[in-house]
Amino acid sequence: MSSTDKRAQWQRHINAWRRSELSQKAYCESQGISLATFGYWRKRLSGRADNTPSQKFLAIGSAPVPSMVRVHLPGGIVLDVPTGSLAAVLPVVCQAVQVGSDA
Repeated sequence: MSSTDKRAQWQRHINAWRRSELSQKAYCESQGISLATFGYWRKRLSGRADNTPSQKFLAIGSAPVPSMVRVHLPGGIVLDVPTGSLAAVLPVVCQAVQVGSDA
């Protein structure tokens, strides 16, 4: 059996299993096939449509992390905060802004 034929045979099994609503184990037992082999082919063929490689990750671009973040506050106040200090600075700023709006 050629590689292409083997892929097609296992793809038919996977499609039939999905339609059957059986567990993988129950489907394999009903078909007389190895659960481990079925799992191997299911994983190998996942995401494949006619021999195209499966794509498991979405490629995204990455941008450099800025070293400073500019925070615009009410009243025209602008703060330049180092990114490493944001976790400490933002709660204080938020509290100050909230207190200032209550007054």
